Amino acid sequence: MKEYVLFSPERLPDVENKMWAAYWEGTRQGEIRLPKCLSCNKFHFYPCWLCPFCHSPNIEWQALTSQARLFTWTYVRRKLNPVIFKLRGPYNIALVEYDEAPGCHFMTNLVEFQLEDLYIRMPLEAVFQKIDDKIAIPLYRPVKNKKS
Repeated sequence: MKEYVLFSPERLPDVENKMWAAYWEGTRQGEIRLPKCLSCNKFHFYPCWLCPFCHSPNIEWQALTSQARLFTWTYVRRKLNPVIFKLRGPYNIALVEYDEAPGCHFMTNLVEFQLEDLYIRMPLEAVFQKIDDKIAIPLYRPVKNKKS
């Protein structure tokens, strides 16, 4: 996979944080995992110790199996942050949602796309950029030859 400059070494995520450990373990294995309440059967994101819907502590991390879809995006062309522009020039920010976890939006970057081809609810697939042995960053690219 092509290397994408996403993070400076000073800004890498804390993969040892107990609240997020299952998420980062999943990305290392090529999966997107979310906390799911076993009492009300709803996924939620960001991770928290109690379900935000029913307040149950009965939470388990589960891998998502459904299609990811583009919720919205923006393409930043202005040089608002000189450090980011020095590293990678203009960049995109996207929100991605999974069919089985409605309302759970992931902020990410899109890769391998043409800006004019993007549309809301576009099918996407996760690809994982390995930063080191502990960190694999999920990015998303369009699924080839699918429209919905």
